Amino acid sequence: MRRIVLLFIIFSAVSLCPGAVITVDDDGPANFNNIQVAIDFASYGDTIQVAEGTYIENITLKNGFALIGQDPNSTIIDGNDNGTVVYSEQCDSNTVLEGFTITGGNANGTSWPDNSGGGMFNIDSNSIVANCIFSNNVATYGGGMEIFASNSTVTGCIFIGNTAFCGGGICNDHYSEPVIIGCTFSGNSSYTAGGGLIYGPYSNQTLKNCIFWRNKETFYDHQISYYNMPGITSESVISYCNIEGCGGSGAGWDTTIGIDGGGNIDADPCFAEPGYWDPNGTPSDTNDDFWVDGDYHLQSQGGRWVANSQSWVMDANTSPCIDAGDWMSPVGFEPFPNGGRVNMGAYGGTIEASKSYFGTEPCETIIAGDINGDCKVDFIDFAIMSLHWLEDARP
Repeated sequence: MRRIVLLFIIFSAVSLCPGAVITVDDDGPANFNNIQVAIDFASYGDTIQVAEGTYIENITLKNGFALIGQDPNSTIIDGNDNGTVVYSEQCDSNTVLEGFTITGGNANGTSWPDNSGGGMFNIDSNSIVANCIFSNNVATYGGGMEIFASNSTVTGCIFIGNTAFCGGGICNDHYSEPVIIGCTFSGNSSYTAGGGLIYGPYSNQTLKNCIFWRNKETFYDHQISYYNMPGITSESVISYCNIEGCGGSGAGWDTTIGIDGGGNIDADPCFAEPGYWDPNGTPSDTNDDFWVDGDYHLQSQGGRWVANSQSWVMDANTSPCIDAGDWMSPVGFEPFPNGGRVNMGAYGGTIEASKSYFGTEPCETIIAGDINGDCKVDFIDFAIMSLHWLEDARP
């Protein structure tokens, strides 16, 4: 009997052990200096931690592990203009890509699928993509990302300077139902449709707390587009997003093909420093233009984080995207004062979220019960608390 009990205890201990942590560093001590080699070595449940650096490679994810970059601004996977940078096929929701800049993707094949997903290609994959920057990637379909027959979750990501024939930032297609939350799309371009994002037949999607601003189509300048087929319907629920043109100019998205879930606005997000396409001295020739990255933190008179100086600065303006996200979305790690409401865009819910501004200097003393941080306890604080009454965020 004692032997059986002992075996049970040993078995239980092994089954509860977490996966291994594998390290990657291109110029320092680690388990590997190459990301793909580390992926090939990893097993289900493992975590691969990648140190800062630029990794010139194209990688294929494996099911059920987390690939975590040290910092999205300085942990870079560069595809070197040689196909899709990150490929994800038949991966479940335990597969995580987080904390990278994905750049240099060029899905330049002559036919599908080799011409899709410059930055990342999700096919039959439910992987989670979080806190990544997709910049300066090229494809026929989905310059930044192609989502095909997948229920991917994309959260806290920035899509900037990506180009495609169709779907500059993201192309969502063919029995896909992605959830895209708290992302920023700006400076992406498409020759035909979907400067920021396009979705197609049989593809339902949920967009929330996102910003679509200054994405371009050659013909219509739509931020979000849909291409349909006779007799086939798709559904896009868009809520609490800032979409350029959604206020009536027609350049935002066609509400006949997307459900307005409420809370959407059309206002200059007041980015700290928007990126731009440099004509490289030849304005008449767009083939040699190159993308210059910007800073997509939101301006605030209450305080905006500056990564280079690791400090907070006060701006002359306050972005309308601050305290404009879904009331029921968690504020997360937003610094105080945070209005008790998450910001739109990629930095909403993070420690780098721009602070709320109530027309006066921030409180010198935090008052118990002052949930939104306006230096007084009133009905607004009670209303915020009521919305989240008995909510339990414990895992």
